[in-house]
Amino acid sequence: MFIVGAVFVFGGSVICKQAFEDAKNVLESTVFGLGIVAVGLLLCVWSIFGPPG
Repeated sequence: MFIVGAVFVFGGSVICKQAFEDAKNVLESTVFGLGIVAVGLLLCVWSIFGPPG
């Protein structure tokens, strides 16, 4: 699960980086990319500490 989370973090950061380079739909792409990064970080935290409850 940690590896999947790391892939999500990397993929989301690439989407954010490309959004700023292309300057098209910057807000939409940034929000989408940061959402993917958030899911990746959540998976990384869950793999270390376990799911809540």
